[in-house]
Amino acid sequence: MNEDALVLGRTHNAKMLQRALQVLRVRVRLKQNLADVGQYDILLCRNLEMLALAVPLCRALPHSSHSRLIYEVLDIHRLMLGSGWVARCLRWLEQRLCRDVDRLIVSSPGFLREYFDIYHRSAIPALLVENKVMIEDRVDLPVAQSRAPISRAEPIQIGWFGILRCAFSLQCLDALTRGNPGRYRIVMRGRPALDELTDFHDVVAQNPDLVFCGPYRYPDDLSQIYREVDLAWLVDRYDTGGNSDWLLPNRLYESGLNQVPAIALAGTEIATRLRAIRTGLVLPDATVAAVMDALSAIDDEGLAGLRARQQAVPVDTWRISDAEAQALVEELSLPRKATAETTVEPGDGVLIVIPTLNEAAHVAGVINGLKPFLARRLACDAPVRMIIADGGSTDGTVDIVTDQIGALSQFDIHLLHNSARLQSAGVNRACEVFGGDMRWLVRLDAHSAYPENYVDELLEEAQRTGAQSVVVAMRATGNTPLQRAIALTQNTRLGNGGSAHRNAGSGAFVDHGHHALMHLAAFRAVGGYDESFSHNEDAELDVRLTKAGYKIWLTSRTQLDYMPRKTLSALARQYLNFGSGRARTVMKHRLKPRLRQMVMIAVAPVVALAAFAFVVPALVLPALAWMAACLIGALQLAYVRRDQLALAAAPIAMITHISWSLGFWRQVLAPRAMPNPVDQIAESIDPSTSRNVTVAVGICTFQRPSLIDTLKSLEAQVLPDGVRLSVIVADNDRTQSAKEIVAAFSNHAKHPITYMHAPSGNISIARNAILDEIDHQGLQICAFIDDDELAHPKWLAKLLERLSSGEADVVVGPTRAVYTSEAPGWMQNLRSHDTTPELGPDGRPVAGHSCNVLMDLRHPALAGRRFDLDRGISGGEDTAFFADAMRAGAQLAFAPLAYVDETVPASRMTFSWLFRRRFRMGQTHGSLLRRPDGSTNGWVALPLAGAKVAYCATLALMTLPFSTYRNANLLRGALHLGTMSSLLGARTVAIYGHTQNDRNRVPPS
Repeated sequence: MNEDALVLGRTHNAKMLQRALQVLRVRVRLKQNLADVGQYDILLCRNLEMLALAVPLCRALPHSSHSRLIYEVLDIHRLMLGSGWVARCLRWLEQRLCRDVDRLIVSSPGFLREYFDIYHRSAIPALLVENKVMIEDRVDLPVAQSRAPISRAEPIQIGWFGILRCAFSLQCLDALTRGNPGRYRIVMRGRPALDELTDFHDVVAQNPDLVFCGPYRYPDDLSQIYREVDLAWLVDRYDTGGNSDWLLPNRLYESGLNQVPAIALAGTEIATRLRAIRTGLVLPDATVAAVMDALSAIDDEGLAGLRARQQAVPVDTWRISDAEAQALVEELSLPRKATAETTVEPGDGVLIVIPTLNEAAHVAGVINGLKPFLARRLACDAPVRMIIADGGSTDGTVDIVTDQIGALSQFDIHLLHNSARLQSAGVNRACEVFGGDMRWLVRLDAHSAYPENYVDELLEEAQRTGAQSVVVAMRATGNTPLQRAIALTQNTRLGNGGSAHRNAGSGAFVDHGHHALMHLAAFRAVGGYDESFSHNEDAELDVRLTKAGYKIWLTSRTQLDYMPRKTLSALARQYLNFGSGRARTVMKHRLKPRLRQMVMIAVAPVVALAAFAFVVPALVLPALAWMAACLIGALQLAYVRRDQLALAAAPIAMITHISWSLGFWRQVLAPRAMPNPVDQIAESIDPSTSRNVTVAVGICTFQRPSLIDTLKSLEAQVLPDGVRLSVIVADNDRTQSAKEIVAAFSNHAKHPITYMHAPSGNISIARNAILDEIDHQGLQICAFIDDDELAHPKWLAKLLERLSSGEADVVVGPTRAVYTSEAPGWMQNLRSHDTTPELGPDGRPVAGHSCNVLMDLRHPALAGRRFDLDRGISGGEDTAFFADAMRAGAQLAFAPLAYVDETVPASRMTFSWLFRRRFRMGQTHGSLLRRPDGSTNGWVALPLAGAKVAYCATLALMTLPFSTYRNANLLRGALHLGTMSSLLGARTVAIYGHTQNDRNRVPPS
């Protein structure tokens, strides 16, 4: 090797307990010890102990999905054999670990015949790689020449080389030489196993015909040691009836290469091989008498005959040739997909279905990632068809897919309109329309990441296991600190309860997993997906599959990367729906929940009981036990991962547990029929409604020279045909400070610009003035943008595209902060100044904002509505405006590609500015919790907000040395602190009505 070996630990021969404990010690620190290991192609393990380390290592290291795990078996330990509980446990462990193995290498066919075929019945492809001699420089290491012919006066030299561990051999050879003094001389080289042969040196010292010459160097000394002997002793009774009878040891090939005939025992794999090549001396049984009889029959002529037959055996029988070595390397280096290609029949048509709904950011990557698979299928004339079932995307997904279909015209790709929008309905429709001549269904999610050989692996697994459905494990990954914390939680039992498809374990037959590959005949036989299910439809289908007798295989050879929710509220809603979906499945099929599900079902009642602890204090104990379990699990995770972020697993787990439980009980206690999604979703409005229309764009300004840049970005808009702009600028300053800027710009602007003076210091006055002017101009479509933002050239077109779908009355887009080099690193990591709406489970924003929005003022909930003047000084007027509109029936939608950029000034790049901003946002939220009569539901909201403040403060202390995590917790706490202050009736902070410098000190929304 060109590099030094990394020593993980040392084990001792025959010390099985020590070896097991050493493996456990290494396993605990395995990832840490191998953190610097780069990408690898092959992970080779040479015994069960190494396999126990290799399997978790293969899962933990990056790029493992593209590598191969090889299990090489050179011996079968005696503990693995028999019917005792130790043997059964070890074989069970080996079978579990072998589910991750790609190729089994054995050094003797006896291992397959006598062990693996009997105990494992494994489907792992096996490769026979014998213990042949590999000599890098055959010029320096010539093949030994046999000794000169012997005479009766000379002893026959018998060589016993290697690991000397057979007590029978020592006793037999000692008796042989003592019974025939001077006739036989035993030359021993290697290392005696003194734990087995405790009297080895005493026996040798007392017998002059037993000569021990110490260890030898391999392969350097082979020629020399075999040149000195006439016969090679290959009898081994160390594990008689097991490993000793099945193996083909190194000594067989070493002696053969050096043209020394071997002595073997009948009934062993060695004897079978010697007889097959017509060489060597085979003893009829393992007795001293049989050995003496066989050797006494050898005279000069007999020994010459043995030598002649030995020399006639081709040399490549004993040594590995360059061609064999190259073939072995190529075989082991083949990517997994190559194996799949050789096993999939060309007639097995594959239907790939990708349901989409507003997946513009991901769909092209998924399609392009499948190109190599499509090309391989096309090259071997194997049927494959890809269907993108779109549920009415309005973010450009359809255009992207259409472009991809045109660019990949050589492949059979189709776009299918899924009017029901749900994934289950889209897959059903795709199978109905395009699956008639196909055998396999592959379901992919557009927002997940897949290995390049993903489909190949699925097809290989289906053919190898005979399963009608192959499911995969999901590995959560994240970009933001919160997403990574959620991912850490979801990838552990604390967050997933031990669900098989959430814990990328060994391959196994299961009752549920993330859907990947399915036999279309089985899919059709059980009726496909139940389209009344919006969640848990895959688990519900798996119930019907298993009841019908179909097998579901969870593969360990591939998996997908899943991106979790971006916010805790979105995570809570997701798990609320998960719980509801599971309840529907349980009730529909009258299932008994699993133990882990029963524990989760109990969480909500346990927490509810804790509310009565003031009556019976003991009622709080179950809730405290649950919380303690979450905290202990998070601490353990943080210790194992050496990651402070893992401490957040405790609150994240609590949120997911209680949300799932609430969702379950919500469904059980208030079941309601779910209407057909087709009846819920209206047909999309023709996009032509955006033609021949004038859109008013309102800009409220207050002492901002950057207004000129905002106007320039509006001039650069790429608008749909027939769409015109009317820009309205409302100056909220006491003086007309923006008038000259607007007048100078309007002289050469291609769109009409209206300047209005709407004083002073109340942002609602300016916004309402714009709405009044829009009514005066008779316009119906209105957009708002801030005076320090720059619109993307297709900003308005993307907003209009989403609005024209007919599914929304208000469309909001994201605001991206642009930081200068002076911005602190933690601020840039958190993207603290970005404005991106939080989305509900239906994909719609849960709140609106005015910094990037488009409204259809024709809707009754928006017509005549104005911004609250009281909030015009405190801020939050836009949040309240859209909250009231939503309560009146307005529908919000999100256009992720309709973004604007906002450069963050130095005055806002401080923690104090962000803290005050979050505090004021919390005050707005608290005020919205108040009822119209001025009262609040504070008896629920106030203690909840207080608990959140305490929790955020605790996390901030725990992450004190880490600025990103610490400040994230403090800012989150400021939000809840502001909510508390509003619920308690504290005066709301005023942020408008001052000079620009004052305004920067207390931030607006």
